[in-house]
Amino acid sequence: MAFVAYNFASVLNVLPVGLTFFTSSISGNDIQLLWQTATESNSSYFEIESSRDGTQFISLGVRNAEGNSSSNINYSFTDTNVESGVHYYRLKQFDKDGHFTYSKIIRQVALVDKIKLSVYPNPAINNVIVSHSTSVKGDELNLYNSSGKLLWAKKLTPGTIQTNVNVSPYPAGGYIFQLNSSQQQTSSVKFLIN
Repeated sequence: MAFVAYNFASVLNVLPVGLTFFTSSISGNDIQLLWQTATESNSSYFEIESSRDGTQFISLGVRNAEGNSSSNINYSFTDTNVESGVHYYRLKQFDKDGHFTYSKIIRQVALVDKIKLSVYPNPAINNVIVSHSTSVKGDELNLYNSSGKLLWAKKLTPGTIQTNVNVSPYPAGGYIFQLNSSQQQTSSVKFLIN
């Protein structure tokens, strides 16, 4: 009786990348993406993809992979100057043979202050200049005392970047200017009156 030998080794498929984690965090107006692989086999590169709705993704860039490794490898990517709101990310990992796989989708909420607001001089005596991002129709500048009472309000003329305010009627103390934009964004700055 003859025996037939079978080779079962080719049946086992080794995953090209063992992803340990994929996380995100906020840093100013940027979102930092970090991921780690525990193993890599013929890995070529990672394509970083982003979405605002969690379904339609676009490519932000790529990071070359280590290729072959059995130790932890750390990777990072920065999505710069993001808008406020929810951002979704995933990794598209490519093998050297052109095949690819997706990571899980992660979600990051960004609360970004796109309105820059400043007061000069600070401390103030009589008048201040409030500098802000270019205003559009519907933007409003408000002045509050330290107790949160509204003292003064002005609808800004579209296109203005500075507003002169007479603060001499108010007693010495701490105050807050707040700019409310028509795009549902708010920015505040504290200042003193001597």
